[in-house]
Amino acid sequence: MARELVEQGRYAHVGPLSMLRKRDDEAIDRAIELAGLGRFEHRDVDTLSGGERQRAWFVLALAQDTPLLVVGEPTIHLDVGAQW
Repeated sequence: MARELVEQGRYAHVGPLSMLRKRDDEAIDRAIELAGLGRFEHRDVDTLSGGERQRAWFVLALAQDTPLLVVGEPTIHLDVGAQW
């Protein structure tokens, strides 16, 4: 699922063998809401279009909740309406 992909962005905070905590779930939910991924979050990543998949990867980066995010052409595969 796309949400599981986004969850991978939080493992830098908890480690690969640890469980996600409430604040991790909150960061994931916040990132999904900010980027409008909610309607795709329960779909398999393989079923997403190129733009939807790109958005899921971008949300993974947002979920990391870093003070600075440097991206190169983050909207390259997004649909025109989703290119903020």
